[in-house]
Amino acid sequence: MLNNEIRPFLSRWHPQLRNWERRHPDQLESEWPKANECRQHLTAMQQRIVRYAVGYGELAAVPNMNDVMRGELGVEFTGAH
Repeated sequence: MLNNEIRPFLSRWHPQLRNWERRHPDQLESEWPKANECRQHLTAMQQRIVRYAVGYGELAAVPNMNDVMRGELGVEFTGAH
């Protein structure tokens, strides 16, 4: 996941955004001309990463993986055991 998805995305987009921000310090990130393209690539990457998360959940035998993926962990922490 890191080498196939996150690292290539960051390697491509982070330097471009950083360079633009240095040349335009008073402008918002949303004003970056490549912002929409970057966000489209981010959305696509996020969708692919979900498959990794599901696979990791299966490997770890997480019984409530669907709940976890929705952010509903269903686990209450009542203190140290």
